[in-house]
Amino acid sequence: MQHNDTPQLPLPLLPRIQLGWNNFVVGNNEIVVNSVRELNTAHASAKSIYIAGPSGAGKSHLLFAVLNQLIEASEQSTVQYLDLQQAGSDYQSIAHIQPKAINLLDNVDSLAGDAESERALFGLIERIRQSESMFIATAKTGLEHSSFELIDLVSRLQAGLYYSLREMDDEQTQKAIALRFKTMGLAVSDAITHYILTRLPRNKHELFAALDDLDEAALKAQRKITIPFIRATLHVR
Repeated sequence: MQHNDTPQLPLPLLPRIQLGWNNFVVGNNEIVVNSVRELNTAHASAKSIYIAGPSGAGKSHLLFAVLNQLIEASEQSTVQYLDLQQAGSDYQSIAHIQPKAINLLDNVDSLAGDAESERALFGLIERIRQSESMFIATAKTGLEHSSFELIDLVSRLQAGLYYSLREMDDEQTQKAIALRFKTMGLAVSDAITHYILTRLPRNKHELFAALDDLDEAALKAQRKITIPFIRATLHVR
């Protein structure tokens, strides 16, 4: 029986741009991306995907690309995104979540080591399996290096497709910066994207957060993105 009062984990705060396929740099992850895009079709060959990758590799971006694709197709009722890192030790919320056709489970490894949370996640995955639904799970580490203690949970997570997401190299990162600005509706030169690449942190979360700050500052000041503007706004040289 479906519960109308199913607790939902909150969505993270996002920049004004939409994270989708058009601004995801595939790089050396073509196989992973193709598998994720296939999962929400009737021809999907697997019912689950586990994606491991370091922070900033694009795991959440992949999930939001799926989410936004379905929302644009007016199929929002078929999908749900759950950031399990935000759930923390609130295992009771996880225990009452009912599956949808496609379930996007971000940061599952954040629950590792907490017995109650692991059991709650196992129960959710069991409900997904029993309803013949699908899920994509992401984590910073592969299951062979994870801290999960519940063996049955590890077994369920590795039952489907299992990928490692590769980080972008400098060329791909510069392309991602350009795409981010393009999505914001801002035209920038290669010189500017190269300047950002060489001056800002390589951690992708920090890098893109800085780009969002630039976007907000440019909107408020009604200014174009220039190297002097970047220096003044982000205090870099």
